Amino acid sequence: MRWPIRNQILVPYAATLVVAVTTTALATAYLDARRSRAESLRGIRNVVETLGQSTFPYTKSVVDKMRGLSGSHFLAIDPQDRILATTLTHPVDPAAIRSRTPESATIETLTDFPSVDIGGSRYFVAHIEPARMGNASSLYVLYPEADWLQIQRDAIWAPLLVCGVTILLMSLISMTLSRRLDRRIQAVRGLFAKLADGHFDHAKVGKLDDEIRDLLLSANSLSDQLSTLRDQFSRTERLRLLAQLAGGLAHQLRNAVTGARMAIQLHQRRFPNEGDDESLNVALQQLTLTEEQLRGLLALGKDRVEKLPPVEVAPLLDEVSALIDPVCRHTQIDFQRTDNLEDNSLSVPSGADIKAAILNMLLNGIEAAGVGGSLRLSARCRAGLLEISVTDSGPGPPDAMQDRILDPFVSSKPEGVGLGLSLAEMAATANGGTLSWRRDENRTVFTFCLPVLADDDTPSHESAASPRLNTPTPLRLGVSSQ
Repeated sequence: MRWPIRNQILVPYAATLVVAVTTTALATAYLDARRSRAESLRGIRNVVETLGQSTFPYTKSVVDKMRGLSGSHFLAIDPQDRILATTLTHPVDPAAIRSRTPESATIETLTDFPSVDIGGSRYFVAHIEPARMGNASSLYVLYPEADWLQIQRDAIWAPLLVCGVTILLMSLISMTLSRRLDRRIQAVRGLFAKLADGHFDHAKVGKLDDEIRDLLLSANSLSDQLSTLRDQFSRTERLRLLAQLAGGLAHQLRNAVTGARMAIQLHQRRFPNEGDDESLNVALQQLTLTEEQLRGLLALGKDRVEKLPPVEVAPLLDEVSALIDPVCRHTQIDFQRTDNLEDNSLSVPSGADIKAAILNMLLNGIEAAGVGGSLRLSARCRAGLLEISVTDSGPGPPDAMQDRILDPFVSSKPEGVGLGLSLAEMAATANGGTLSWRRDENRTVFTFCLPVLADDDTPSHESAASPRLNTPTPLRLGVSSQ
């Protein structure tokens, strides 16, 4: 059986309060009624004692005044049971009253007095023997039962009314609070139901600072985390599928590129007099650049076990500049390189990865700058960190993509894949560095920052050179993300 939490809180609280208020009201009503009865009894006793000691005659005017003072009716009779004076308006049989009134009795409560019926109304009767024998032999004090009951009702109804109003207000307040609590709990339940359905929304928190607000904040935070995890999983899954598809395609293309490069090299050997032909050298450089990118496709998504050797920074930048320069000349881009390295023997870890990252940044800058633009590659070292910056004259990423420009598959171009900058950031992170970007004087600056190796680390000069045939180097794909 379902037992809602609002009932778990409301029912015990309401039951306890109802019992407490009702008990208090009944006890108060009982005590007030008892006090009223005692006061009525004390009043009749005082009247009986006072009149029993009085010596004035009981005339009509006297009993009327006593009626006004005490609220009781009076009946004075002589020894022959004749009525001398009375405040009653109905016919009275004195003999009947005398027969129902004992000579003496112990009166503890008002109901101990005998009662008589006169004209359809009941009266408590007290008998008084006058202290001075005059014209009256007996005086009867008659107290209306209706007045006695009314006094008790007046004493009881006020506490009971307060009890009823208190219970009503308590019920309304409790129902209002429980409904508000139930709505907030339902908001949490609804949010988790949406999370289960894959809709990562937010629940309205409200201004009341309590435990349920903390629960709502936690639920909203969980929604954000699940949304982030879903996006990461989606990106990872797309990257894995792309790696599987690109791997097979890149393997075939690399064989074709390798064959083309071997053909050009064979031609240069057969015709050594044409070895200085610039067009053939440019073709070889472009084939080398293409092969670097295809190797990046083959390495995409694979976990590398071996540790890549370090490389000196200066030769690495020379090789990257040599690979990019023909592309810049072809697209009429003004390419400049500035080095502010105090020590040309500085080395960085995982030379192949760093080389791929810089290539991706430069290719991204070429596409962003466009025909007739400008591109600058600069490097400097400070505080043990190497900063390699690529500055282009492009418009920069759109506002909607600025926060996600380094994420996988984020590109502003319809034909873009959006992997170049994300893989460059992965290379920086894997080597203890960072990749960041900013806009500076209408130019876009990407800064690749990573620690340099200590002096006792021996760099591998060969790792910075152009890769030889059949010597795969796990590089990254250079695809524009802007």
